[in-house]
Amino acid sequence: MKRVQGFKGSRFKVQGSLRAVGPLGPEAKFKVQGSRVQALIPLFVLCLSLLFGVNALLFAPSARAQEKKSIAVLDFESPVEKQYFDMGKSASDYLTTQLAELGAYRVIERSRLEKILKEHELGMIGVVDPDKIKQMGKFLSADYILMGSITFLGDSFSINGRIVDVETAEIVGAKSSVFKDPTQLRVAVKNLARALSDLAKPKSGGPSGQSSAELFMGVNSRDFYDSAEALIREIGAIEVYVVGSLTEVNTLNRKVRVASSMKTGAREGLRLKVQKLGFSGPEDAGSIYVTLIGTGFLEASYQEGEQVKFSIGDQVTSKNYRFKVAVGPILDEVEDNQDLTKKYREAVVENLAGSEFLDSADEDDMQKDLSQLRPGNRKAILAKLFKSGVDLVVEGRFHGTPGARRTDFNLWNAYDGKIVKKISFETKL
Repeated sequence: MKRVQGFKGSRFKVQGSLRAVGPLGPEAKFKVQGSRVQALIPLFVLCLSLLFGVNALLFAPSARAQEKKSIAVLDFESPVEKQYFDMGKSASDYLTTQLAELGAYRVIERSRLEKILKEHELGMIGVVDPDKIKQMGKFLSADYILMGSITFLGDSFSINGRIVDVETAEIVGAKSSVFKDPTQLRVAVKNLARALSDLAKPKSGGPSGQSSAELFMGVNSRDFYDSAEALIREIGAIEVYVVGSLTEVNTLNRKVRVASSMKTGAREGLRLKVQKLGFSGPEDAGSIYVTLIGTGFLEASYQEGEQVKFSIGDQVTSKNYRFKVAVGPILDEVEDNQDLTKKYREAVVENLAGSEFLDSADEDDMQKDLSQLRPGNRKAILAKLFKSGVDLVVEGRFHGTPGARRTDFNLWNAYDGKIVKKISFETKL
């Protein structure tokens, strides 16, 4: 409620109250005195109405601009293997948190979701019937249902997510991510959440006919992924082929000796798989890392606390081992564009998770160490990362000109802090 008084120097008096009534204008009640005021009242009220109406339009938040679609995340189907029975639910819980943090959707809280579905006797897993999907959307006041599955592929896992429109029961978006073992589930879920969130970005035709979801600071998103794939190809091109068998096993100091028939690309810190020969084929018995390279033999060790049962004669190989790669600081010397380097780093991590020969080391607890990686403390931090399972760390800089940046990256051996490879290539970033 606002008090209104007459204008200074006027020959009439206006006293009363003014009350705003929505965006269309105010409601006014006046007690008026003066000879010329009757002709001015309509104009005066019109001006006030316009003033309050424009104020509402300017400062009221645009509901349409801020509107986000709501989404309910159902439990993902777990692999059929019994030891992974709860993997689907764990993935859904973490995916809910990641989607909420990214902010592309309004995510329905898990406890509320479970309560409503229980009340209406609807399951949390594997909803495929269109009528049930529509019912679920109605009860939850959701625009989308996110469902999916995790599949064990023998030597890796695949997590697949599908977004379903509750009105049409049609799949409007689908993404997937691959990871090596259960310890990498959180990384795979983070990658999946980013990909699903990108689907929510509004599309609008630009001069090039591309949507805003395909562009980032004027750079085609495909260029980020092409440049990330180029880096991963360079890392994956490192030739490593080691084959041998255990000839000595010392459990007191965790050391083994390997008679190697082939050791192309062997280096200190290189992790190798130890396998026992079973009736159904080789069975993984653990892993070792090389500490000394000799003529016809290797000496190796294994991590403290690792429970292994190695025996003389066990096979040692580098085959099917996916090197765990962490992405360190990447600087842009062209424009100091931190948004661009962040986007590029995300593309690298996402592509690593889906690589056949490499694996991503993007766990949250490693990010602090990676962000502090500097020449003065590099060796100490790399050694710490090695103990956490990291094999290689890539870091470096962009230089050149916008739209034609060139990479100058170093690939570090986390074991001894030595450069494994220098990587340089042209990009369209």
